[in-house]
Amino acid sequence: MSGSLKIAFALWLSAKIPGVAVVGQTLANQDADGLSSYPECLITRLSREEEMIGLPKNTDRVKNADGHVIAKGKLAHEETTYRLTFAATDDAATGTPGLTTAEALRRTVRDTIRQTQLSGGITLTDTEANPDELFNVRRMELIGENEIPADTEQVPFVYRCAMTVRLIRVVRIERPVEHVFETITVTEGPYGTH
Repeated sequence: MSGSLKIAFALWLSAKIPGVAVVGQTLANQDADGLSSYPECLITRLSREEEMIGLPKNTDRVKNADGHVIAKGKLAHEETTYRLTFAATDDAATGTPGLTTAEALRRTVRDTIRQTQLSGGITLTDTEANPDELFNVRRMELIGENEIPADTEQVPFVYRCAMTVRLIRVVRIERPVEHVFETITVTEGPYGTH
């Protein structure tokens, strides 16, 4: 696999909250002068857990045209937890406080996640991979929400709030199978068959 679930999730979030810089690290949202553009959504992976489904033996096999097994696979239940931190500054043009903007972003994402829970699943696409890679997510769960104190050490003040989201999916883990074919020649000699 060359794609990234985190990137696919970030691209999905970008489509749901247009005009917001969705980034995987704080430095990614800074210009040459070190200034960030707001509003921003920072995605941080907190954990990834994987548990095999079924018996310890391989659950399926892939065969080629000759009928030889070329790959063996297992299914695994995977849970990846992300923290989404929303940050915004006061908007002088509209008079909207930064905290109101950050909370509105969180509310929009929360409502979108709840809608996906009702639909029964979603496919996230990492279009930055070559070729595009699809990630079938069975369920998105909202784990919790947090209030973060405002950053008053810089001007303008940055207001933040966060939420924790878990993506649950079933993945296929595949490994190639090597075949070793030996040719055995049977000959008859003076002392019997060899």
